[in-house]
Amino acid sequence: METKDRIFWVQNPGSSVYNDGAYKVRLLNDQIVGVGDRVLIKIGNRNYEGYVKQTAGFGMKWDMVSISILFSGKKNGKMVHINNIFSKY
Repeated sequence: METKDRIFWVQNPGSSVYNDGAYKVRLLNDQIVGVGDRVLIKIGNRNYEGYVKQTAGFGMKWDMVSISILFSGKKNGKMVHINNIFSKY
């Protein structure tokens, strides 16, 4: 599976409204994460934990292989490549 195909749209159950749903991310270990999920991220030799803030829809900077992660003690999310996200907890 290509990296860009790991971000996909999920319709809310029981809804018939076209835009009632959210983008989700399939991690390399086949876990599915969405907005608000707590994740473990590896950057370099260090591990960080954070919350998924945004998975898609970044306007002109929209990139289907990056998502926004909110780290503890920060107000703004940081863009992280989806291959750097290890697991959901």
